Amino acid sequence: MSERPASKLPRWLIILAAMIVPASGHVLIGKPMRGLTLLFFMGFFAVITFQLTGEDISPVGRLSGGFAVWALSVIEIYSFTRR
Repeated sequence: MSERPASKLPRWLIILAAMIVPASGHVLIGKPMRGLTLLFFMGFFAVITFQLTGEDISPVGRLSGGFAVWALSVIEIYSFTRR
C-alpha cells in the first residue's frame, strides 16, 4: 500500500494533534495504517488492564495500558517529525 507524503504542517501542530486525539498525528504525517494499528492496541491494552485490576483502582489506573500505548505513540510522532 502506498502512503501519502508527509504533511507540511508545523511540527508543533502535529505533536499537539497527537496529544489531543490519539493516532491523528500519524494520519497527518501520512501513516494512517500505523495510527489505526496503535488505536487497536490502545483499546486492547486498556481492556486487558481494566479486566485485571480491581474496583478500588482509579479509572486512570484501570485504563493504564491504553494510556501507555498513547504515550508511546506521542513519543513516536515526536521522533518522526524531527526527521
